[in-house]
Amino acid sequence: LRRLRVTILCIVPALARALLAELDAFSTPDELDSGRLLPDLRLCYCGGAALPREVLWGLIAHGFPVVEGYGATECTGLISANPLRMRQPGTVGRIYPSCRVRIASDGEIQVSGGNVMSGYWQDPAATQAVMTVDGWFCTGDLGTLSDDGYVTVYGRKKSLLLLENGKKIFPEELEEQLEQLPAVTEALAYTEENRLCVLVFSTDIPAAKQSL
Repeated sequence: LRRLRVTILCIVPALARALLAELDAFSTPDELDSGRLLPDLRLCYCGGAALPREVLWGLIAHGFPVVEGYGATECTGLISANPLRMRQPGTVGRIYPSCRVRIASDGEIQVSGGNVMSGYWQDPAATQAVMTVDGWFCTGDLGTLSDDGYVTVYGRKKSLLLLENGKKIFPEELEEQLEQLPAVTEALAYTEENRLCVLVFSTDIPAAKQSL
């Protein structure tokens, strides 16, 4: 990255986590500044999934100008982004001026505006499936919208887990919490016969069992 003089870096949370691990392992105390590590970097954009807070703050501690964003191809890219000077960790940022966002009765995030597509090419059935009668695009994501325009995404509507006791679980939230435990590299939450199951990946099984 330094050799290529990267100015804008676009990554997903998995790469952000790997990047932070490399920085923690190989950076010297006097290099904990992106001005030294990547002198040309102006912006590090992260999207595609929720960025764990400890990864966000870790990159910020290294001096990386991280911006979390949320978007969809059907919305011509970005829907919201966290301003560097008005960041609200845990959210995917503030709604872009070209967008309008509302939360449906079932918690789904819906978007309207000039940036939203008119429909899928030659596929009216698919278009009808994701557009409301009043022209709002249904993202398929569940979330909330604050009074000051910040969006929080909890998970995908289709991945919501319903347990036999009637409780609803967002697998992404549970997986993020598990992945913060020592020695846990990845976690996968799912249901089997209406019971909650979790699959944990680790490079140190004894340590992972102890932390669980």
